[in-house]
Amino acid sequence: MTETNKNLTPLGNGALPASTERRTQIANRVLGQLASDQTEAFFRKYPEFFRLVVSKYYPLDEGLIETFTGCLDWENLSWNEALPWSLALIELYEERWDWGQLSGNPTLPWCLELIEHFADRWSREEEVEVEVEVISSTTDKSRLTWIKLYKEKWNWRELSRNTTIPWRLELIEHFQDRWDWKQLSRNEAIPWSLELIELYEDRWDWWYLSWNTALPWSLEFFERFQDRWNWSGLCHNTALPWSHQFYERFAEKWDIRRLYETYDGKIRKLSRGQIIRLLETLQESCQD
Repeated sequence: MTETNKNLTPLGNGALPASTERRTQIANRVLGQLASDQTEAFFRKYPEFFRLVVSKYYPLDEGLIETFTGCLDWENLSWNEALPWSLALIELYEERWDWGQLSGNPTLPWCLELIEHFADRWSREEEVEVEVEVISSTTDKSRLTWIKLYKEKWNWRELSRNTTIPWRLELIEHFQDRWDWKQLSRNEAIPWSLELIELYEDRWDWWYLSWNTALPWSLEFFERFQDRWNWSGLCHNTALPWSHQFYERFAEKWDIRRLYETYDGKIRKLSRGQIIRLLETLQESCQD
């Protein structure tokens, strides 16, 4: 192979010649700088917009926050998920934070110490956000502690539909007079069983239960509560033990205009010939 041919030999693995790669890197840097310059020019033109977005999105360090304390937007800063959040940082600017925004920020170092340290700052309107973030980010044991310690403050409606709680029978029993049973009925994280449903049979919202796909659906279970189900909700429930036999057993109760969206009767298994014959029969009945 001649020297000329060697130079024309394709490089393996899609690699570029060194000179081409260098030129590409330079071009990318130039384009990147151009885009950066244009962005800077844009924000210089719209300084108030810059103040809002830098406060909400930019990973400002503690030095920048201290230097520019007076010109940052603290409502948006309180929602910034990229800050180096710590108990010390929150305490340092305690009088500046927007506590409504802060309570909904999932990147705060949520722990019992943090909540107790600023206990007077978390108002009732903010408890829903605090509760969701805290319970989602703690262990099973500490979640139970949270619920017990703050049982007078929780928004029990939100708590009842929270799927991150370590749901146990004893937990449900312990706070049975506080739960929102409508929300509890739709919660798919509950350890559903026949025994649990029987235990609180008169408390459940049976409309929501009928939609809940996490229940231990079986024919026996279904029949046990057949006088309580909401049949409209059942028609949308994909977890039921659907079959021809199941359909026929309760044929008079189904709302077929809802049911067909959930159960197709295995029509896809029919051959073209079978479909034609069924259609012909249908056509005859339509003409009568």
